[in-house]
Amino acid sequence: MHACYSCFLAFILLCDGCTQYPVHIGPVEGVSVASLPVCLPRLKISIRDLHSVLEALHNLYSSKITFEYQLPSSSQKLNTTNECIVSVLSGLTLIALQICEVLEEHNEVFSAALSQSTPTSSQAKSSASSVVQRLRQRATSYIRTLNKECPESVPYTLALHHARCMSSSSEKRETLSKQVVSSQEMIVQLEQENERIKLDLQLLEVKYEKGQKKAKRLEEESSHQSSGGASGVLTPAQSRNSLGVSTQVQSLSDSVGNLALLEEEVSDE
Repeated sequence: MHACYSCFLAFILLCDGCTQYPVHIGPVEGVSVASLPVCLPRLKISIRDLHSVLEALHNLYSSKITFEYQLPSSSQKLNTTNECIVSVLSGLTLIALQICEVLEEHNEVFSAALSQSTPTSSQAKSSASSVVQRLRQRATSYIRTLNKECPESVPYTLALHHARCMSSSSEKRETLSKQVVSSQEMIVQLEQENERIKLDLQLLEVKYEKGQKKAKRLEEESSHQSSGGASGVLTPAQSRNSLGVSTQVQSLSDSVGNLALLEEEVSDE
């Protein structure tokens, strides 16, 4: 359909150029002036095909009307409509035949008019405005960008796997950072507890030494005062005091050792 429309526009332009008042053949939407010489033979073929189709359609409709006239149920309105359609088809067939004859008779005139109206390459370049040139350059650059190869991309499944790995690693990093912070706080608390226990141990050691000295002094006094099997024996109160101090010193030593082991485990983590 678009080809027939283009050919019809070209035919109108040709008829305008062949009148006694010639009209300038300029650019028409859908038809370029430079393509008019190519449109002429296509116009002839299209009109010839149109004439053949219209003639065949006229013959078929005429046979249809003849068959309907023989039917008793055909109305006057139907017959009138058929006659109008047949007359229209006859007119269209006659017009197409006349156009074919005109094209055949004035082929040389049309060819000369087309050769005169078709601009040369230099005229086309000079008539092209700067806007058209800029648009042409933009179109050329756009086509070049389309022809460029696309950069290599990561497949979707691989990218999804990497995203999951990154999210899981970030979660692990957050949990590890929380564990590190809690471990550092625990280390600070243990160091404070260790210092406190060391001070208590030093105090108990001092008390223990004082108790040992007091026990020796009491033993010496008791050895001078007592005689027989009772010599060199501590009193029950002195023995209990010395034993309590020894037990406290031993428990503090065990606590310091446990704290040292716990600090080593925390530092390893």
